[in-house]
Amino acid sequence: MSSVTPAFPEIAREMEISVREVAMLVTAFTFPGIFLSPLFGILADRFGRKAVVVPSLFLFGGAGFACAFAPNFEFLIIMRLLQGTGASSLGALNATMISDLFKGNDRITAMGYNSGVLSMGATVYPAIGGGLALFGWHYPFLLPLLAIPVGFLVLFKLDIRQPLNGNSLKKYFSDLGVALRQPRLVSLFLASILSFILLYGPVLTYLPFLIESRFGGDSLVIGILISCVAITNGLSSGFLGKLALRFGERTLLKLSYLLYTLAFLMISNVAYLWLLAVPILIYGLGQGTNLPNILNQISREAPEQIRGAVLAINGMVLRTGQTLGPVIVGVIYTHFDFEGVYLISAGIAIFAFLLMWFAYRE
Repeated sequence: MSSVTPAFPEIAREMEISVREVAMLVTAFTFPGIFLSPLFGILADRFGRKAVVVPSLFLFGGAGFACAFAPNFEFLIIMRLLQGTGASSLGALNATMISDLFKGNDRITAMGYNSGVLSMGATVYPAIGGGLALFGWHYPFLLPLLAIPVGFLVLFKLDIRQPLNGNSLKKYFSDLGVALRQPRLVSLFLASILSFILLYGPVLTYLPFLIESRFGGDSLVIGILISCVAITNGLSSGFLGKLALRFGERTLLKLSYLLYTLAFLMISNVAYLWLLAVPILIYGLGQGTNLPNILNQISREAPEQIRGAVLAINGMVLRTGQTLGPVIVGVIYTHFDFEGVYLISAGIAIFAFLLMWFAYRE
């Protein structure tokens, strides 16, 4: 997503579609995960992680690459749906495999490192995508081809031997139902969906249009500014294990939503282009303490024998947030313009802070 969003204004112009229509490229990518993530999690618990991850990587790479050759918007949407199908299992099973391999503070440290690695990619992808989009909107869609060699690396090099769940399906789903009724787990799922509504709505989808319409920034400028998210994201997530020992995981989780709130309030009042980097960096700081922390808390609440399914259901939840984010913010934008988008986003972040406050009030 971070490599493609800088090309959104160019796609809208070339295909003669509206801002709200181009946001469907986000929705089409995230929509399959709402339904498929739990299925892939169950399959991974029953048959192994690699049996699901490797085909997913190949589909993600092939369909994403095909987007570069889309003759029209309809074909582009179809390929994004297929690419999103491939992506449905990747984030959840990535976190599941880390949870299989690490325990305790080592787990949140590993989650933080993983988020830091993702941030390193996210740091360069918006700038690369924005630079490629200067030559044409098609070119950022060449990047998903990188998933193909990664698929072969996972197939032949990744050594992971998680215990397969040999219980009957009735017992498996009974255990899963008990876990999903835990109030704290439900609160974490809701916090996850709100986090991704905020990421995919006001940040990834509408921030490029704000930069272009208010400040006249081109796709390269958009890419550079959005990549600032990943700088502080990488720093905070890379030190998350040490920060958790010093301040506590739950305190950091609550703090992340206050940082989101501050960032959105600042974005709505910025008067000069490059000053946008300040709230974007603050947002990235919050994201680095938020996303890996939520995954770690959910992993902590999930029994090992059903962890793949629980984290995959979180994948469904976050895909729902990714899908709803552009839609919800599109409605807000239609009625209240950019100022309303970021003020209401700040309100959503405050609500998420209160949710975590009550979930961990003891």
